[in-house]
Amino acid sequence: MTVPRFRSGTVLLSKYRLERFLGRGGFAEVYLARHRFLKVPRALKIVVRDEYRVDDSRLQRILERFRREARLGAQLGPSPGLVHVYDFEEDPASGVCILVMEYMPGGSLKERLRHASRGLPIKVVLTIARDAAQGLHVLHKRGLVHRDIKPSNLLFDAQGRVRIADLGIVQTSNRALHTDRPARRPHPGTPMYMSPEQECNPAPLTPASDIYSLGIVLFEALTLQNPKTLPPGTRVRDVRPDVPRWLDDLLCQMLAPEPQARPQDGGELLRLFKAPGEPSPVAGLHAVPSSSIPVDETWDPGVEERDNVTGPSPGSESPLALSSALLSPQPSEPDSTARTFQTYSEAGPSSGSKSPQSPTQVLEALGPVRTLAVMGPWLAAGSPEGVVLWNPVRGRRFPLYGHGGSVTALALRPSAGGFPLVLSGGDDGRLLFWHYPYLRPARALGPARGGIRDVAFVSQASGRFVSVDARGYLYQWVLERVEPLGYDRVVEGESVGVAWLDETHLVLAEARGNLSLWEVTPQGFRRLRRWSYPALWNTFTLQGGRAFLGAETGHLWCIDVFSGQVQGQWKGHEDGVAFFQEHHGRLISAGWDARLRVWDRKGQLVQEVLLPVPVLAAALVGEGIWVGSPKGNLLFFPL
Repeated sequence: MTVPRFRSGTVLLSKYRLERFLGRGGFAEVYLARHRFLKVPRALKIVVRDEYRVDDSRLQRILERFRREARLGAQLGPSPGLVHVYDFEEDPASGVCILVMEYMPGGSLKERLRHASRGLPIKVVLTIARDAAQGLHVLHKRGLVHRDIKPSNLLFDAQGRVRIADLGIVQTSNRALHTDRPARRPHPGTPMYMSPEQECNPAPLTPASDIYSLGIVLFEALTLQNPKTLPPGTRVRDVRPDVPRWLDDLLCQMLAPEPQARPQDGGELLRLFKAPGEPSPVAGLHAVPSSSIPVDETWDPGVEERDNVTGPSPGSESPLALSSALLSPQPSEPDSTARTFQTYSEAGPSSGSKSPQSPTQVLEALGPVRTLAVMGPWLAAGSPEGVVLWNPVRGRRFPLYGHGGSVTALALRPSAGGFPLVLSGGDDGRLLFWHYPYLRPARALGPARGGIRDVAFVSQASGRFVSVDARGYLYQWVLERVEPLGYDRVVEGESVGVAWLDETHLVLAEARGNLSLWEVTPQGFRRLRRWSYPALWNTFTLQGGRAFLGAETGHLWCIDVFSGQVQGQWKGHEDGVAFFQEHHGRLISAGWDARLRVWDRKGQLVQEVLLPVPVLAAALVGEGIWVGSPKGNLLFFPL
């Protein structure tokens, strides 16, 4: 869950008034702002220096990438197919660096694909292809290679035309600009959209590398599947038969393993997409049949309205003796969309004279820590750039790269040799399976229909697990298979998490305050009970038949999952809750307000720890807690 640094109404550089938070990338936040004098909208991409250590080499790389994007944007000026960069300003006093860009009200292609129930219409994909090829033509004729063509970097303007964004890792012929970060791979970029030579060859790339990346994007736009997750040689017509043969052949050419077999630059690709008739079939590529998950065409992401709290009686088919419960209505919590986020100081808001507690151990992740998982001495942290796996006791650290987006879910289980099996889910809808000694995915599962929200093994020894995605689909998997055993759309809103109650029953929590109990069978999922509460949850754990939930408004909930009875509900934090769990008879919570609090079973505050950073994720280990911060660090505090 992203915590915006600035709230609506904040004025920056004395001329830009922030209207709303748009999102966060690997190192910067983006806001919609309005120029106070010109009265025009602008997109502000902001890096705040004090989120990093002053001597942090990573900060220097981030700032150099930021400045490079500004310089290249200014040199290119208003160009067809590219997002226009207006200005770049640094304010040493406040430590804020701002890139002022053209506002793209249509959002990104990634957002459109995430909410699509089927591949986009062919005419729409062709328009996207031509617009993107036009932008690549502008770059390639100047000797530039973008190196990060992916759905999140293709933005729609007010007329629905696509522009290419993010020039931060562009390869240039000017070595003063071309300063890549230290190599963990031959070239920077997003692994799921890289060309073979970008992944494996340190030599300078040619424009044909961007053509390959765009081919992956177009394949995904047509099918909602990334070709890297399919058997080698799979053609787009194998997945979507209504695609014209000439387009199928052209995509095969764009995805050719050898750069010289592809269209050589954006200009040539633009001519191919504009040329009438069918291009000649491409030789050397064979079709391999593949299966795809059927598409639900009836799904409508509507908003459920709820006036009270109800606990429906269980059906007669329920194998569990669940008592019927009717819960009395409770005061509703305000809608999260109406809230504004306050700006946090280093020590958190309203710290008074109390100083933040110093951590006893600090580990560095790959970016803002979104999710944590623990197993024995092993600790895994997911961020927008990948996963880091640690054994802090032995001082071992393993970075794992492979998702085409942020890592949003993690699970660990034992394996041979003491090295854990790691399962990661991302907002790219894929599940990646990692094991020793490989530091690359051993298997890719999925993709699911939307970004993964949570994963859970039925037990630490089992290879069977479930996942839930952003669009309300619940999947059942085994590690030996690439495709799910079964899946079903079980909720209409966003899910918070899923957990096993036993080997045949699981509990699902939804963001809009719904909690449900499910039976899992080889034939699918069957809902036994569902309760609704006036809440906006964003964190969920299940322990011993009790659900511990934290709300975006700072409220803490404890609910018995057999009866649906609320055993406790109180205001625990001034802002969103990132973690809530029982530990040794006490209840422990942590939140965006940079507070760690310990409660007794009656909800009375026993202990409070002021933290140096807001909390995005946390995990209990022994007699302490690991806290994930927006700065990309993990901090350990004893309890």
